[in-house]
Amino acid sequence: MASGSALIFDEEMCRYSLLWPDEEYLEAVKRTPEMSLEELKAFSMKFNDVYFHQNIYHCGRLAVGATLELVDAVMKKVVRNGLALVRPPGHHGQFSAACGFCVFNNVAIAAYYAKEKYNLNRVLIVDWDVHHGQGIQYSFEEDPSVLYFSWHRFENQSFWPNLTESDYTSVGMTNSDYLAAFFHILLPVAYQGEMYASPEIFAHLTQLLMPLAEGKLCVVLEGGYNLTSLSQSVCQTVQTLLGDPCPRLLGLGCACDSALESIENVQSIHSSYWSCFQHLEAETETRSKLPRLSQKVEEPPETLKKNTKSVDVAWPEPLARTAAPLRTLVAAPAGLDVTLQNGCQRLGDASESTAKEVQSIWEKHFPDYTDKGVLQSFGNITSVLDQIINKEVCNGCVVVSDATLCSRWVFQHTKLSQFERKVFVVQICAAEPEDQSDGHLSLCLRAGKGFVAGLMQVVFSLVLPLAYEFNPGFVLMVCGESEVKNSIASAWGHMTCLLQGIAEGHTLALLQDCDGALLESTVSALSGTPLISLGVPEAPNLVDLQMIEKQRQRLQKHWSILRSKAPPLGDNGHFHSFSTRAFSSGVFETTDLTAELMATNPPRASPQPVKMKKEESLLGKLGGTLVRKKKLKEEENAERTILDPSSREDINFKDLQKVLIDWINSELEEERIIVKDLEEDLYDGQVLQKLFEKLSGCKLNVAEVTQSEIGQKQKLQTLLESVNATLRPLHWSSEWSVDAIHSKSLVSIIYLLLALAIYYAAPIRLPEHVSVQIITVTKKEGILHTAHVTKQLTSTTTEMMIGRSERDAFDTLLDHAPDKLNVVKTSLITFVNKHLNKLNLEVTELDTQFADGVYLVLLMGLLENYFVPLYNFYLTPESFEQKVHNVAFAFELMQDGGLQKPKARPEDVVNLNLKSTLRVLYNLFTNYKNSD
Repeated sequence: MASGSALIFDEEMCRYSLLWPDEEYLEAVKRTPEMSLEELKAFSMKFNDVYFHQNIYHCGRLAVGATLELVDAVMKKVVRNGLALVRPPGHHGQFSAACGFCVFNNVAIAAYYAKEKYNLNRVLIVDWDVHHGQGIQYSFEEDPSVLYFSWHRFENQSFWPNLTESDYTSVGMTNSDYLAAFFHILLPVAYQGEMYASPEIFAHLTQLLMPLAEGKLCVVLEGGYNLTSLSQSVCQTVQTLLGDPCPRLLGLGCACDSALESIENVQSIHSSYWSCFQHLEAETETRSKLPRLSQKVEEPPETLKKNTKSVDVAWPEPLARTAAPLRTLVAAPAGLDVTLQNGCQRLGDASESTAKEVQSIWEKHFPDYTDKGVLQSFGNITSVLDQIINKEVCNGCVVVSDATLCSRWVFQHTKLSQFERKVFVVQICAAEPEDQSDGHLSLCLRAGKGFVAGLMQVVFSLVLPLAYEFNPGFVLMVCGESEVKNSIASAWGHMTCLLQGIAEGHTLALLQDCDGALLESTVSALSGTPLISLGVPEAPNLVDLQMIEKQRQRLQKHWSILRSKAPPLGDNGHFHSFSTRAFSSGVFETTDLTAELMATNPPRASPQPVKMKKEESLLGKLGGTLVRKKKLKEEENAERTILDPSSREDINFKDLQKVLIDWINSELEEERIIVKDLEEDLYDGQVLQKLFEKLSGCKLNVAEVTQSEIGQKQKLQTLLESVNATLRPLHWSSEWSVDAIHSKSLVSIIYLLLALAIYYAAPIRLPEHVSVQIITVTKKEGILHTAHVTKQLTSTTTEMMIGRSERDAFDTLLDHAPDKLNVVKTSLITFVNKHLNKLNLEVTELDTQFADGVYLVLLMGLLENYFVPLYNFYLTPESFEQKVHNVAFAFELMQDGGLQKPKARPEDVVNLNLKSTLRVLYNLFTNYKNSD
């Protein structure tokens, strides 16, 4: 079997014929070596944006030859995959014309060549250049055997090549945008038949393509613009082709509105051709971006264009991708054969220390189980996990006798070893588990025709996006007892391979009493061996698609990467169940995302609507952790407090939570802890412990990870005793308690965080005058009595409550001498107009004219003597988010200029908070008052 990747260059590449259908154009290009300079200029003028020289024909043949040589090497299985570095580029080139520096269309020729020589009937071309490769599109518009997928800048047809057929694209696509396009468009279709992307994303995009076509992947580099980013991106791509683990991606979230609109448009247009989109057809309408061409595009003033310098995006050097000495470790019964590739080996006998450790934990935590086969499974799991934890091996596969029990063992062991706080779990089982614990998500698919296609749709629509946004450090895949487990071996292998981009490839697969096919498929996926193609699967069941879409719509409120603007649809039928889980803190009951496969036959009669279980039995909410709703159990004379739902939706209260979350994440960045939801991420004491230790510099004498409720409360007790001793002068300790925090009282948690932020002088600005309504419920003589209480969280004097945070001149000015405010405003207006007048701009109102961030961005450009590219900010912002983006970008420019990060928040400036605006402008005045 082929192994390794190819990097090819040889003069023999010129021996290939060009397979060019337009002989007249080909003969004309052949004559260019003999042309004079004037003749070359005249010949170049016949085409769009292309320049010919006397060596172009030879270079063009080398570029095509390199691409075809790579195709031959991959198709003949000399290598598994490869990368061709070619120049001149080709994807704009057309059969009868050169275009956009492209003479011959290298990739189009390679596709024709592969189809003709190797009798292929399906070829996928993925083009992620910043420009639309219209040459490839034109080449195969009438050819159903070639699928061309391109994303590129369009800018309402103002970006080259300025074609209407380049519509349905996005500008400035980020990592989240690229992944959204893959999850919602490319992968579903592929299995059926200037950009802001960091270099690391290309490792993941390549990884997501590798399960296709039995691993026959040819990458062709035709050029680039940012040489630093280009070299890093090529290295990331090649390392993935070679099998190195992908780096973890941080900060993923919702794709931008333009990308989502493009995804929605593409789904609508292609719903007539691809069954994976047909459930969206009836309610999705295309929204062309072309009408925006009529809008006037404002050009930067000439004065700003002169004597300025451009700002280049400089990507930091990606972190090293170090592969473990061994790729895959397999623990399977002696009679179950499996092919072991290079870097893959069977597990030997467990060490004496491992055996003793297993026996000890078994006797302590699993005293009721006597099956020695399970004990053997525990020993194998422990041996594999230890080698993954010690980075001696990347991933592993263990055949077990009881998948459910062994899953519990995995979490017990990872908890004790403090291996990883965040674990993502994918599970297939025979029936929906009784434990509908926190964040449990059940997805049930119909047995029979279309089942595999439905399963893959779950992977594309839910599993992969959730896994990427959750960003775990470890993936656990569990295939338990199920009628379908041995019939989905290939699909399970593809899912396993697609998830190898997560958690740097750290994956453990548990297979319960499987056959050889499932084991072979799993080990192949883990070891990077090419997988058997799924072929052309039957269309997924429409009812399944509707159910999947309904779940996606529900979850997208909390996991923004799921957004694609698809419509909600109904659900009915009999099902298999598919399950994913995401666990946090190493605790089995926490942060749970599950999808299980339950095997039942589809009904013969026409399907009747099935009543969905109440929301409480699925997911009540998804945040940094996933939790189900809890029922309030009232006992006689017991009092419960509930946050009024209207307060939850209060914009100032949400703003306060965001400020606190951002602060926590900033403080704990080195701990690699990411908080998304204050209630669900802080109640067990783990994050609060780390935060207090970081702020105070003191180490608490508590267990790092606690699974039981008693252990969590003991940790909180120790933590709050230390906190209260430190914050005693604040007199806020009555606002929180162990029970309040552990019961996820959001108000108590926020009071505690506010006290810590104020005492330790956190570099944040808290929203002022934030209050909430609390409902107290008391049961007396069987009747519930309610009362409303207002809780004041912040005020204008919050920063003075303990006298440790500095108040600046503007606090004093606004509190004690508001009559002198106009003097300060006049001075600042004079300062900003001194510079903005160069652009014929005039400021009269500080609190309103800087609120959209445009003047602030332009002012920074003038102060630092450079032109700020218009694509970096919104020149005419309309939404609140666009205005916040502008102000935040201006703050970044200030930091680039050597200024400290403003204490004001972008949201405060946009919300017309005069004090925040004055602080920002005064900081500029202090540093640039002598600047011309």
